[in-house]
Parts: sequence; structure tokens; C-alpha cells
Amino acid sequence: MDRSASILQAYQSTLDTFSVEDNFNAGNTIEGVICNQSGHTYGAMVIWRVNGSEVEPRRIYCTPKLYYPFVSGSLSGRKYRFPKYKAVSVYEKLDGTNICQYFYKDHSGTYYTTYKTRLNPMVENRKTKKFGDMWKEMLAKYPEIEDIPEELYDHFSFSYELYGNRNLHLVRYDTELDVRPIFAVNQADASIHTPDDKWGLKKDNEPVAVFGNDIDIIRLYEKMRDKARSESRKEGDLIAGSEGYVFFLLTPDDKWVMYKCKSELVENRHWVGDQIPKSIIIPTVWNALETEDELSREKIMEMLLEEFDENLVDKSVTGIDSCIEYVRNKIAFREKVLNFYTENNLNINEDKGGTMRFFSQHFPKDEMKTLFTTLTELNLVN
Repeated sequence: MDRSASILQAYQSTLDTFSVEDNFNAGNTIEGVICNQSGHTYGAMVIWRVNGSEVEPRRIYCTPKLYYPFVSGSLSGRKYRFPKYKAVSVYEKLDGTNICQYFYKDHSGTYYTTYKTRLNPMVENRKTKKFGDMWKEMLAKYPEIEDIPEELYDHFSFSYELYGNRNLHLVRYDTELDVRPIFAVNQADASIHTPDDKWGLKKDNEPVAVFGNDIDIIRLYEKMRDKARSESRKEGDLIAGSEGYVFFLLTPDDKWVMYKCKSELVENRHWVGDQIPKSIIIPTVWNALETEDELSREKIMEMLLEEFDENLVDKSVTGIDSCIEYVRNKIAFREKVLNFYTENNLNINEDKGGTMRFFSQHFPKDEMKTLFTTLTELNLVN
């Protein structure tokens, strides 16, 4: 563990060992260490053994933690902290699951391509969502994802967003399930390369805006935040439209720095207060399901401590418990509705009135209030 901490330049307390089967290379197993330290080492790994044999330690930088460009304060008085920059590119931000493509070698020097989520060394099916199956579906749809030239294997990992109504978090989209490239990570120094470098997927992610160093960055940030708000609307517990944007700033030393810019409707942060707002805790709970089959207060607190101080997290225990219960109930109700819908061969698109009347005969009034929204969340309503 000492050597892994040295390789990653991370605290030992932020490292966990792992041993997993490679779901994308039958018969392979990978052993190593994964890091949960916030910053550029978030989700980074060191691979020590492949198929039971020791290999040269392989450091893999993955998807770094993404931050806002301002410090806590009232919404009317934010203190921005943008670095010096010579160019700005703005991309749409998608609300889904981050998938990182990385490469490793066995003891004979054979390369393999595989995939991970943020804090899990492998994309896997979980109890509440079949992440592995969904990603394999995308690989079949976009086989060029696996066509990364071998000369890049030692130099980059590649980050994608798996999004859509079948992988629903907070934002509902018109698409059922899709993927978009979001950036590449240089393995030499964890620096970022923008997705318009066209490093793989033919469905390239083009910027929505590009500027030089003469742009008023704060005014642009607020303008894009307002734009995201105007393009989104609440639909029950969900938001339809836009989550926001990601700002890529090219610094004078030719390094890209990323910042998130979310719609006020999504962000909904109460920066002044003695507890973490539920608008932050709930997405954290959903993200925990990428690695956990069962939700626990301890796991959510651990994830929140990556971004907030211990005192604030401790004061938020009641809210954490409430959000866990909310997500559990949400999952259980979705399963209940979906099972009833399929078992009775219902089709709301052919007969909305009849379908809702049939539901009303079997569901209590308080559940009927959110039933149509749930059918929409399940992507059953065209």
C-alpha cells in the first residue's frame, strides 16, 4: 500500500485494494488499488497483478472530481476563482454515469481494453441497475469505441457519459440510452484533453461555444447558467431539458481545466447554512448505486466527505437518512409500477385513459399522484 500511495501521490487512508473479474475480457482478473482522494487522483488506480501474475505497476488516471469555479457564499455574492486562461470551450453537461476506458497489460505484455465507473475498477451490473449490460449495448452500437490505436494505450484513458432515461438520475432526456465522449486523460500528468480532439467515437462531442482570452468569463458563466435554466423545466421530482455545461479553460501552460456550470434548477444550492442541502445529497445517493447494491448512511457520508468538511457532514445525518429513504422508495415504486405494467400487458401510448383507470383500480390515491411521472421516468410514455 505504501508504494501505491507513492505512485499516486495520495494518502494511504484514501486507498482500497480490489480484485475483480474483467467483464469485457473473459477469463481475465485484475488486482490493485483504487483511490477515492478528491482531485485528479479521484478513482485513479494502480494495477499490480493480472490473471494472478505480478506485472509492472500500472498507474491509471481516470475521471477527476469536477468542481464549481466559485467558493461558498450567498448566491447573490459568489466569489469566482477562475485561473488565467487563453481560450475557453463550453460543452453540454450530461446527467448520467461516467464510464472510463482504460488499458492494461498482462505478464506477457498483451494489452487489454476495459471499463470502469468512478470508484469501481470495473463496470458491473448492480442490484438496482444493469450498468454492465447497458455499456455492452453501447459498445455494440458504437464499435469504434474499441478502435483506439494501440499507440495510445500507454498514454491516455478516455471518459464517456452513459445517459438517457434507462439510466435516469435527475434529468430526463428524449433519448432512451446513449453515450457521449467527454474528455481524455493524459497518463503522464493527469491533464485533460477536450473531446473535440476526435480521439475515437465518431459521434464527437462538439463545443457549444468557443472563445479566446478576451471573453468576460464570469459574465459568460452566468449567461450559460441562465441559458441552462431557460432550457429546463421541472417534471415532478425530475428535470426535463438541460443539466448545464462544462467549461474547459486552457491555461497559459497549455493545460485544460474543467468547471461545472449547472442550471439553477439543478444546482439549487443553499450555500449559506449548517447542513448539506438535499439537492446535493440525493444525486450522491444515486451515484452510490454505481458501486453499492445496498445503500448505507456510512457510504453516503464517506462520499460527501470528499467535498465537505466532517462537521457539516455530521450535521447533515438526518437529511442523509431522509434522502436514502427517498431513493429506496423511488426504486421500489418504479419496480412495482414496471412489474404491474408488464404483467398486465398495458400500453399507455395506445390507451392513456384506459391504462390510468386500470392503475387506479389497483393503486391507492396517494400513489396515483406520481404514477404518470413514474411511467415517464421508466421511458414508457412516448
